[in-house]
Amino acid sequence: MKKLFNTPAFAMLGLFSVILFSCTDKTDPIVPEPNLGAVEDEFVINAAFEDLDYLTLDALQSSG
Repeated sequence: MKKLFNTPAFAMLGLFSVILFSCTDKTDPIVPEPNLGAVEDEFVINAAFEDLDYLTLDALQSSG
């Protein structure tokens, strides 16, 4: 009975295809830097509210 596939040659072909596909160039895309403008604006707003809180607390403590 004839063999349909030669086992060592078929194994080598499979191994070669695995090596070929595993060595493809898989570069990660460049991730852009996030826009921090909103965070900086929120920081400025929170600083202003804290200043107002301290001013209000100081006024309430001085008036008794």
